[in-house]
Amino acid sequence: MKKGLTILAASLIAAMPAFAGIESIQVIGEGPSRDAAIDAALVSAVEQVVGVDIKSERSSIDIYQENEDGFEFTEATTGGSTYSSSGNTTYRVLSESCDSGFCKVRLQANVEYDDDKRRQKSLKGMNGSRRTLAIENFSGNKHARDLTKALEARFVQDRLFSVVADRSKPGVDYVLRGKVLEANTTKKVTDTRKTLELTGEKVGSKTTHYSSRVIVEYQMIDLINNQIKWSEKVPTTSSRDNLSLLIDISSRKIFDQLKDNIYPLILLHTSDNNFVLNSGGKTVKEGELFDIYAVGEELFDPYTKESLGYTENKVGRVKVNRVQHKTAYVSVVSGDSSNMMDLPVARRVKTSPKPSSSFSTKKAPKAPVERTSGFIIGS
Repeated sequence: MKKGLTILAASLIAAMPAFAGIESIQVIGEGPSRDAAIDAALVSAVEQVVGVDIKSERSSIDIYQENEDGFEFTEATTGGSTYSSSGNTTYRVLSESCDSGFCKVRLQANVEYDDDKRRQKSLKGMNGSRRTLAIENFSGNKHARDLTKALEARFVQDRLFSVVADRSKPGVDYVLRGKVLEANTTKKVTDTRKTLELTGEKVGSKTTHYSSRVIVEYQMIDLINNQIKWSEKVPTTSSRDNLSLLIDISSRKIFDQLKDNIYPLILLHTSDNNFVLNSGGKTVKEGELFDIYAVGEELFDPYTKESLGYTENKVGRVKVNRVQHKTAYVSVVSGDSSNMMDLPVARRVKTSPKPSSSFSTKKAPKAPVERTSGFIIGS
């Protein structure tokens, strides 16, 4: 019988892929019998090395044998669930004691691990505190696809969200969906050129005017509470022929609104006395201004008991001097920097568009002129 078990174990090992290495650790297990204590130590070893999360009491070990080297383990069940060690795991009993139905053992465990799985476990741990966001394809006209891609790029680069494409995946917290209601450009040509009959002189001008407009409606759905968390209609207009730019500006507006609601920027104070925002890349621009607010008391809705956020007290303003991939360095332009040490919130200062110089009063040119002018309105 032992020969048959040995052949079975050898077959299982031969069928397994190559593993990156073996980690040797000492573990302690307790139980009502020697075997139960070994079981407990075995599960603890596999959990620590491979990352199996065992929360209920183990009921049985399905493939488990003792040989001259110790104990070999490949698969077990716990609470009706099956888990495995990813590879062959051997154990040697270093010490054991049993008294009145209680046993305690100390094992030397050698656990094989798959380096890819270990890396995935590490990445999963890093992403554990992030909200998971599913971005559905926006509907509307041909520009909807570009808007969806621009939004995906902004949320992915910001790092605070785990972005997925499928809302049906487990663990999704929010779903972003929307529609491009309008995205078009109109062109108007005004031609006042003419030739004077008496002198033959050409006077007047030819001017081309553009009017571009993008309107996007979006909803952020809280899947956990099954409710529409935020809903907004975002207009962006321009007096230029630049729809692609307006689409990108619209994506930034939507991103800024949602991030400010879920993850407002935080001002960090470093040990070398620098102030840094916890975001960079394309989400922050050099020269931008941010108002800094100290966070106070948390407020709750008296009817629903839902958190309404925290009180905020403005303590100053900062300017972005240098943008990196994940952070942005700022300098204090107003306020006392000593009031900005305790992780205050940073909110972007909205600026009004600068009027185009083409709107200034000029004398009509004597020769025909063809020009295109305009500016972007960020509202």
